[in-house]
Amino acid sequence: MAVAYLRNHMYKRRDRIVVFRVTDEEHQQLQQACESSGNRNLSEFVRLELLNRVQGRKAARANIAGLERRLSELEATYVEAMKKIQVPAFHGDPNAGDLT
Repeated sequence: MAVAYLRNHMYKRRDRIVVFRVTDEEHQQLQQACESSGNRNLSEFVRLELLNRVQGRKAARANIAGLERRLSELEATYVEAMKKIQVPAFHGDPNAGDLT
């Protein structure tokens, strides 16, 4: 899902700027990750990584919502099944049917 999003937006004009500060150590970590990933530059690498994370979270939220919906359906099915198999309360002498 995220890959399709990025492929569709890869060649769009980018005229907005996002700025954030990092330490020397963080910059070095990002630079090493960028080089090992084969991206053209650090800016592209950070942008793609961030967008992948955002899209991944969207997908995770959608999956969670689907699981919650399914869990509610299963709970309702369980309640209905328990109502159908519930044995009526015994009235009268509790030892009357005992064959022991």
